[in-house]
Amino acid sequence: MLTAQKLIENLAAYKAFKRQERIEIIADLKHSIDSMYADEKIKEEKLVEYTDGLVRELKRTSLIQAFSKQLKGYMPKYNELKHFNPAKIAEKFIGDIA
Repeated sequence: MLTAQKLIENLAAYKAFKRQERIEIIADLKHSIDSMYADEKIKEEKLVEYTDGLVRELKRTSLIQAFSKQLKGYMPKYNELKHFNPAKIAEKFIGDIA
């Protein structure tokens, strides 16, 4: 029999699973960005800045995951990274997939 307590436990387990899944997807995005610019060896703080900016703009885990798979089509060239604008990148990506 499904009790209220069991439903609460199931919900807590589901939330923990989804939280961990999101952490892994964001780590994958960071790794993808790092791999894309591997020859240039970007500094860790810049890598975190780019990842956090994109996560903040894309918001939804499903969008972050989809963006990771199409990263090369949206990220600027290395010499253009000083003008990195996560809002514009996310807007273009979301516009293209909508």
